[in-house]
Amino acid sequence: MLAYILLSLLCAWTLLPVEMFFFRTEPKYPVTSISENWTVTTNESVRTNVPLSESITSAMDKSDVIILSNRMPQEEVPGACMEVRTIRASLDVFLGEKRIYSYGNPGREFIIYNEIHKIPLPEGYGGERVSLLLRTNAENAFTGMYPVYVGNRQDIFRQWVAENLRPIFYGCFLLIYGLFLLILAVFLFNALSRDLRIMISAFMTILFGLYILAYHGVLGYVFNTPAVNVEVEYMSLYLVPAAISAFLATIREGFIRKIMTAITAFNITLMLVLFVLHWSNVLYLSRVLPLFHILVLIEGVFALVLLWIDISANRHHHGRHGRNRFTDRIFMRRADRILFLGVLAIILGGMADTFIYNMKSARSIVPVTEAGIDLTIIGVMIFSGCLLQNYFFYMVEHANELRLNEELSGIVYTDPLTGLANRTRCEQQMQEIEEQKADYSILSFDINNLKRVNDTYGHVEGDRLLKGFANILRECFRGSDLIGRMGGDEFIVIMRDTPKSVCAQKIEQMHRIEERYNKTERVFQYDAACGYAHKSELLGTSVEEIYQLADDRMYEEKRQLHEAAEVTYE
Repeated sequence: MLAYILLSLLCAWTLLPVEMFFFRTEPKYPVTSISENWTVTTNESVRTNVPLSESITSAMDKSDVIILSNRMPQEEVPGACMEVRTIRASLDVFLGEKRIYSYGNPGREFIIYNEIHKIPLPEGYGGERVSLLLRTNAENAFTGMYPVYVGNRQDIFRQWVAENLRPIFYGCFLLIYGLFLLILAVFLFNALSRDLRIMISAFMTILFGLYILAYHGVLGYVFNTPAVNVEVEYMSLYLVPAAISAFLATIREGFIRKIMTAITAFNITLMLVLFVLHWSNVLYLSRVLPLFHILVLIEGVFALVLLWIDISANRHHHGRHGRNRFTDRIFMRRADRILFLGVLAIILGGMADTFIYNMKSARSIVPVTEAGIDLTIIGVMIFSGCLLQNYFFYMVEHANELRLNEELSGIVYTDPLTGLANRTRCEQQMQEIEEQKADYSILSFDINNLKRVNDTYGHVEGDRLLKGFANILRECFRGSDLIGRMGGDEFIVIMRDTPKSVCAQKIEQMHRIEERYNKTERVFQYDAACGYAHKSELLGTSVEEIYQLADDRMYEEKRQLHEAAEVTYE
């Protein structure tokens, strides 16, 4: 198992050097970070020469108004803009005495979404006084400020991409990988098995990709849709516990599956209720985030303890009783164990980030710039590495299961003496052609003198007669749908889409093959009575009745042969 962990970590981190080769181009024009010498005006005080990182030291509430002022860089650049990032706050930007930008209205809007503002700057902005007026309509809205940049619009965009390359890379990778898994899961579900674990894994991967992109503001920045960015962020975040519990339900059995299914239903219901309240302007999603963190911690610990007890109990049962059908059914397959390891990494990473953030919040106010999800991303990338391994082992194990099922089917549906289809398989085939309303012919055969061969030469020779006749049928009816032994000395052949005249030709061919076999046979002679019937002879009847008609004709031929033999003897 350690090898799987190391391989997953390798998959998660070896791709990081990509950022050294892409998007690390030098800007065409200088990009200036205005990080020092800010004047901060609040309801109660004015502070000067304040670093931007220390400009907002207490949580901003509804009644607060904060004005941040500074001088613009002296050097102007073409196509200049200023980048300012706000969290649940309105923004008014003044250049000198003139307002050049406005976003949000706390007096009229129930929700002010997070936004990365790209504010165009007019000519002559160099050295001018710039003021940022921030207001909010939420309690405990945010603390701290993100860096403020001034420069060419394209250069700022490249810098933003370079700074966010890791979340962009990870988010896009997980989205593409999740969509690939989803397509694969649909194929596997329809073509190979009714297993939901790969489909749920695909949804988990897509959710994590969306959450990483939305958390870092990528969707809002690229598509200029702050509302969608925030709602995608919270929707994916609130659905993650449901996806994890649903996945755990698919790889466990019995009581554990029932509990995880109930937790999944609860989490989905909670997400739907929260979003209805959000869209109804009753409750903003971020307001329940602390309670959601507590819920995630409780569910994570509960799931880990429950799974540990379950796995430990199964191991104990396995040690006492060895490998048997019961333990093989309960224990996770290798592919499931690998994927379970990935989910475990996600749970631990998410719990660790949540715990660290809330511990910091308990000691002091945490600036927005310090609220990271680095450990969660590590867990997600371990999970993606485990998904790759899971798919490989899943396909290997599924191939083994298919081969085993084929072998078992061969045992169940094959006559052990002749190797032909047995009576069960023949009856199954007859039921299938009746359900499909196919056109068919049925030929019935009965070996003559099998009892005499058994009584005279023994059952070994009788078995050899049966196996030899089976080979004659194989040689004659090679392309038929089914050649089977109904039992004793009775055989059957089913041919689809075959005219009745072909049946007579095939019987003549079979007699010629019998004559060829008889020329080299010294103990007995191959001879069989035959009868056949076509579906068109009894329209509207069942396949059993067509078979009975062929069987009656075979016995009629057998009776005529016996009568001819008695006349010859007399």
